[in-house]
Amino acid sequence: MTGATHLLAGAAVYSLARTNLTRIRNIVPLGLALAFCSHFLLDAVPHYELSMPWQYALGAVAGLFILLIAWRTGDLYPFLAGIAGALPDAICISGISPAFNRLHDFFHFKAAFPVPFHLIYQEAALALFLALFLVVNELGAPLPTSHRH
Repeated sequence: MTGATHLLAGAAVYSLARTNLTRIRNIVPLGLALAFCSHFLLDAVPHYELSMPWQYALGAVAGLFILLIAWRTGDLYPFLAGIAGALPDAICISGISPAFNRLHDFFHFKAAFPVPFHLIYQEAALALFLALFLVVNELGAPLPTSHRH
């Protein structure tokens, strides 16, 4: 799964939690935890892995997109949730925790067959949907006053 998809999914999960779990007084810790956990669910879905240069380029575009939304709304938490959504891959790439790498590998999709290239188009469609969701959910309606940061 691309880092861009993990960034957008983490931000979208946080945004969805914040707007729908209104009974929880401080949604930030739960929203960030859900964004982090979304990584493992997405990695379990069959997907095609891109090379690292593409990963970095697409991740930068997605990160800048989420930062633009954060700037427009004055709410940095969706960006932080995006980082939380991509954090498991950063931990694995850094190699700082072999135990975490084993946990990550346990959930990660393992191709027992040649992965069809068309899966990259499905992931691109998912990333575009998540981006559209963020625009509508973050910019479409004002936050209730009790949830402004």
